[in-house]
Amino acid sequence: MHTVIARDLAYLDEVVIGIFRLIGNHRKLKLMRGAHSFVKGYFYDADRPGIQFKFPRSNQINCCQIVLNLQTDEYFLLFLDIKNLQFVERGNYQNLPLENVRSVFEEATGLYLSL
Repeated sequence: MHTVIARDLAYLDEVVIGIFRLIGNHRKLKLMRGAHSFVKGYFYDADRPGIQFKFPRSNQINCCQIVLNLQTDEYFLLFLDIKNLQFVERGNYQNLPLENVRSVFEEATGLYLSL
């Protein structure tokens, strides 16, 4: 088990801010796409900070995880359909450079992140 220290939390905030700069801030996601249930944290292990959020169903997807791999500086996107406590994976994109995250999100969900 990894103990999270203040330095880890500060870095986590930096990563999350970077992700939101790319895909739009959380207020914009809430207003434009109905996003909710935002969770920031370390996913899978201590080298993978990121965010998870839910949104109204689109292309049978209603949950997204965007996670940074600190070792490769590439992103992992996981799209899920969560219904009645069942999790169905709808898409899994690995080793994405930062500039591709937004376009993959839009393509997978059909939800555009800008006007």
